Parts: sequence; structure tokens; C-alpha cells
Amino acid sequence: MGLRGAAAAAAVAAGTAVIKTVVSGTPSGWGPGAHEDPTRWRVVTVNRPISELEALPAPLADLGDAVEVRLVPAPADRGTEIHARLTGSGHDRIHGQQPLEALRSALREAKQVAEVGYVLEADLNTTAKRTPLNEPLRQATRHAGGEGRL
Repeated sequence: MGLRGAAAAAAVAAGTAVIKTVVSGTPSGWGPGAHEDPTRWRVVTVNRPISELEALPAPLADLGDAVEVRLVPAPADRGTEIHARLTGSGHDRIHGQQPLEALRSALREAKQVAEVGYVLEADLNTTAKRTPLNEPLRQATRHAGGEGRL
């Protein structure tokens, strides 16, 4: 192989290495344990303008000083983003739950209260029969750690 062929092979190898790095790498904040970072902001978008959310919905307000909350207009005038994260005092159990579990639950419930007016209750499983079709949902629910099905 001549000099030109070696250069082309090196360019292909370098390009492949770059592609492998990009494909195998994880986006910022998606690494192992990143979802457990207590200082990370959790965000939900609520289909209500900020003027209607001057008082925080009860699930978030109930967390008190354990969380820091910011209200920001959502892009394209599509409601309000509620940003919340744990504060220094929010690393102990909150209402009997792990702090991040409590925060995520409060955000989900605050969204429901703001948009619907109450917290929606999941339908009960009317059948206790185990089937191959419902096993993936059973596994996902069991491993969700109290943070919901999805």
C-alpha cells in the first residue's frame, strides 16, 4: 500500500474511532448514577401560564424548605416549566420517602393538580393472574422504586 492508501486508511480508522466514541459515549448528564444527583434540577411543563401558578400546587408546597423551586415560561408560550431541586436540608427522608423519590412524586402530582385540579389515581389491577403479556409491566413496576411506572 502506497502513501496515499496509508493516509486513506488512517483517515478511515480515525473517522471510525470518532464515530465509535460518539456512538458509545453518553450525553452529558446521562452517565451512570446521573439521575441520582441531588443537585440536578428536575423539570415538568405545566399547561398553565405563570400567572395561574403564583401559589405552588400543594404537592410541591408540602415539601417546604427541602426543595428550591423556579417557575419559568415554557418555550413557544406553551405553559410554564416548574424547575425543582433538593436543597441542603432535603437529603433526609421526606414524608417517609427517599428525597429524590419524594421530589419526583411531588413534581408529577403538582403537574396533575395544576392541570386537572386533583391527583389522578392509577387504576387497580383487576386481575392477579400472571401472564407472559403482563410480566414486563410487573417487572418495570417492581423496579421503579416508587417513582411510577413510566
